[in-house]
Amino acid sequence: MAGGRPTPHAPNMNPINTIVDYVRSSIAELKKVSWPTKSMTIRYSSTVIVACLALAAFFGALDFGFSRLVSVVLAHAPAASAPAQPAPTPVIPDLQPTVETSSEPITAPAPQPNQPIQINPTTEGNGPIQTK
Repeated sequence: MAGGRPTPHAPNMNPINTIVDYVRSSIAELKKVSWPTKSMTIRYSSTVIVACLALAAFFGALDFGFSRLVSVVLAHAPAASAPAQPAPTPVIPDLQPTVETSSEPITAPAPQPNQPIQINPTTEGNGPIQTK
């Protein structure tokens, strides 16, 4: 009780009452706001739009000027003196089929026999496994 009024405990409050209290306090605060007139809103909005357009034009002109400057500098720059490399020889794949001349027939390895699955009944849990 800091100001003489008991503070509500959050766990005991109804969520609906909490939302209603929030909306009521928001409406009360919005009534205290001094809203600008229509002419002030138009004047401020037009000032922001003009400032944005002026900055866009300034940065666009700056970008255009620097790109032209770089183009002129690169056009007049001497070519880099890299050592001349011979053209690489193309790789041509061998398309001739290879034939093995073996007299022995090709056989696959013998398959392994299947191993049976072993089931070991246990007495744990519901008792031993019974078959009828």
